[in-house]
Amino acid sequence: MDLFSVTLIILTAITVLAYLYYLLKKQFDYWKVLNVPYLETPSYIFGQAKRCATGELSLAESHLQIYRDLAPHKYGGIFLFQNPSLIVRDPELVKHVLAKDFTNFYDRGSYFAKPYEPLTRHLFNLTGEEWKTIRTKLTPTFSGGKLKLMFAYVKECVDELITVIDELHDEEIEMKDLMARYTVDVISSCAFGLKTNSLRHPDAEFKKMGTQALSPTTWTRIKDTLTAISPKLVYFLKIRTFDTQVTEFFNRIVRQTVEYREKNNITRNDFLHLVTQLKKKDETDSLKNNSDGIILNEKSVELTLDLVTAQCFVIFLGGFETSSSALSFTLFELSRNPRVQQELQQDVDRVFDKYHDQITYESLQETTYADMVINGNIVSISDYACELDYHCCPDNSSKN
Repeated sequence: MDLFSVTLIILTAITVLAYLYYLLKKQFDYWKVLNVPYLETPSYIFGQAKRCATGELSLAESHLQIYRDLAPHKYGGIFLFQNPSLIVRDPELVKHVLAKDFTNFYDRGSYFAKPYEPLTRHLFNLTGEEWKTIRTKLTPTFSGGKLKLMFAYVKECVDELITVIDELHDEEIEMKDLMARYTVDVISSCAFGLKTNSLRHPDAEFKKMGTQALSPTTWTRIKDTLTAISPKLVYFLKIRTFDTQVTEFFNRIVRQTVEYREKNNITRNDFLHLVTQLKKKDETDSLKNNSDGIILNEKSVELTLDLVTAQCFVIFLGGFETSSSALSFTLFELSRNPRVQQELQQDVDRVFDKYHDQITYESLQETTYADMVINGNIVSISDYACELDYHCCPDNSSKN
């Protein structure tokens, strides 16, 4: 290769690199051009997500640090990888996003609802018209009346938990594991209509699959990073969020349960029954001006069995680790605070005496001190900075 060719290659490489730098620099001037307060990006690759992506900070710690760095501004711009994002810090502006102007912010802008992976198409991931319609269909399933119908299944699990603890009263008990198994039994009964008996069988398949779905690995972190950087590439490569084993398990569980109930004409007042009833309707009534002021299309999105499975699955994901951790931490703190434990016992005894030692849906509403203890404990131990992503979809009446 002669000198001219080498020189040409070097110049071409320099030109390409210079152009790429120009594009990145232009991208990272986004907030500056808009005259919006912003944080200087520490990395052209990761943006403000650098310390989180490299493992220096957890996701919660990273969000909290960004929130503090933007003080005293009510809002400010950042970059998550190469994507500009606006952080809202002012409570009044948050109210506008979540309530007053919610018609402009209903789209979560999620990249995780993958068409080739039905299990990811749950309410938390859906966007646009599909989200609006599915949300409208599912909202009645979370009413107080519907939850009250499921209370009997929760009580069955509570009774079993008490029995197991009584049997182990002379032994040392790992409460985190016990609360995890109890939570699995409650969710599987109320959401999937199944008795998994995790309290009696610690290695129950339902618990194993749930733990596998939630356990972070190096590969899951790589997938999450790729999704944040280039969701189109993730779609093109058809990279899945969950292991095939987990997906097949939950798909099989829901399909077999629904088929068995339909074949034997079985009705059970659980979440699966409620959503399968909705599944039988191809169209909902024309709903306009709902509680959020969102105008819905006359034609409804069909609630397929895949969507039913995804909704049941997200209830399991959302309730498993969170509920079991909250319960185990609360029990731990009670063991360290005998005075609070005694006051809680007195409050529970008072309610039980009134209801003749029966645990009922109504009696739980009166255990106010227990509610205070659990919520207070969650607040005291939680350093999690809450992040909710919304994409602005302004209508024609939007002025600001």
